[in-house]
Parts: sequence; structure tokens; C-alpha cells
Amino acid sequence: MATRGSLSNLDQRVCADEELERQDARLNRNYKAALERLAEDPATKLALIKAQRAWVAYRDADCQAARESARGGTLASFLSIFCAAKHTERRADELASFGEP
Repeated sequence: MATRGSLSNLDQRVCADEELERQDARLNRNYKAALERLAEDPATKLALIKAQRAWVAYRDADCQAARESARGGTLASFLSIFCAAKHTERRADELASFGEP
């Protein structure tokens, strides 16, 4: 890593990748738990499954737009990964209590 808190583009990408992995694991845990909480409510469970699929499509499209905004620059990959990590973090937070009474 670079000194004085300055990170190279590669270092930034590695950090963003690691954060995305952490948030994706949280999302998967929280989604699974939400589905388990909805075991007795099949209509809401199905609605959550549909919503999650739509959310994934939205996240991917939004982060592709972030990537394109870099116009092929060296930060394009970082912007896309950072975008996905932030969206995933927010969605994991939302799912943490989804379906609770």
C-alpha cells in the first residue's frame, strides 16, 4: 500500500472488493433469515423473492452506469465495485429486520 493514506487505484479496488465480499455475505445471511421468518407467510415470502430479484437488477444497472461514468478511465472498475458495496450494505440493513413482527 502507498504511504500517507494515499492508495493506488489497485489498492482502492482491492479494498472495495473486500468490502463488497463482506456486505454480500451480510446480505445473504439477512436474506436467508428474512425468508425463514416468512415461512408461515408464503405470499409475503414470494413478494420478497420477486423484490430481491428486482433489486439485484437495479443494483447491477445502477453500478454499470457508475462504471460508464468513468468513460473507460482507470477508476471505472473501482466505481462499479464501490457502488455495489454501498447498495449491498443498504439492502442488507433493510433485510435485517424484514418480516419481523
